[in-house]
Amino acid sequence: MKIQNKSKWDTDELRDFFRLVFKKEGISPKRYNITVMNTRFPRKDCCTGCAYLHSKTLTIRLPTMERVMGSDGFSRCVDSEVMPIPKTVAQALAHEIHHTIGYQHREMIKSEDILTPENLPVIHKKKRKINPKRNFVKERYEHAKKKLLEWQRKETRAMKLRKKWAKKVGYYEKKGT
Repeated sequence: MKIQNKSKWDTDELRDFFRLVFKKEGISPKRYNITVMNTRFPRKDCCTGCAYLHSKTLTIRLPTMERVMGSDGFSRCVDSEVMPIPKTVAQALAHEIHHTIGYQHREMIKSEDILTPENLPVIHKKKRKINPKRNFVKERYEHAKKKLLEWQRKETRAMKLRKKWAKKVGYYEKKGT
């Protein structure tokens, strides 16, 4: 299974989650290309997918927000560190897998019990890599020292070659005159 992750969720956890769904469906995940993206609607907490019949390529769009009931009784979408609806994602993935097998909507059986609450995995956001601050002054100083040594070597070599050729010119001037 090859996963191209364009979403904010951790790729390794998604891979484990998808393998679990494939296992529950009784299908080998080999040669499947799965593209994972964020939903088109950033304020929605839904999951959608796209797959063609008899294809090994599918796309899953995962939610980025979690719907939470506010104190005023209205629901709001808030950013979440953990994927809010893994059961819905599992159902959408199973639906798209059925398309890749060759089922059309009228032939599909609704798969409600793909994952039970006790075996639902937790999927976290990707970890951001923190690059250490670079010391540009030190880097430039080291580079300048390196270039100075390089040009000193070239100067020494040029001086030696100049002396060598000056000797040869002197030799031939004595011999020729």
